[in-house]
Amino acid sequence: MNNPNDLISRNTAIKWFFRPYSNEESYSNLDVEKALKAIPAVDAVPVVHGRWRELKDGTEECTNCLGLCPHEENYNGDVIFNFGCEYCPWCGAKMDADNPMI
Repeated sequence: MNNPNDLISRNTAIKWFFRPYSNEESYSNLDVEKALKAIPAVDAVPVVHGRWRELKDGTEECTNCLGLCPHEENYNGDVIFNFGCEYCPWCGAKMDADNPMI
C-alpha cells in the first residue's frame, strides 16, 4: 500500500505523462491518479538545519543536538582550532541556519 506522503521524482512523473504509448491527448483524473501511484517513491529524508554556537570555553556546539564541533586543544586544554564542519558529525544537521535563535 502506498503512503499518501511518498515523495516521487518530478522528472519521472513528466516522463510518465509524455511517453509515446497512446494517441490520447488528455487523461482522466483516474488515469492521473493511477499513473502517480505507479511511480516508485524516492528514498529521501528531511534535512535538519542547525549552526555552531560558540561556548565560553571556545568550543562550539550544534544547536540541534548539542554535540561538540570537532576541535583541537593545546596541552592546557585550551581550544586552538574548531574544524567548522558543514554537517554535525553527531546528528547530521546541515550547518547553514542563519537564525541566531536556532
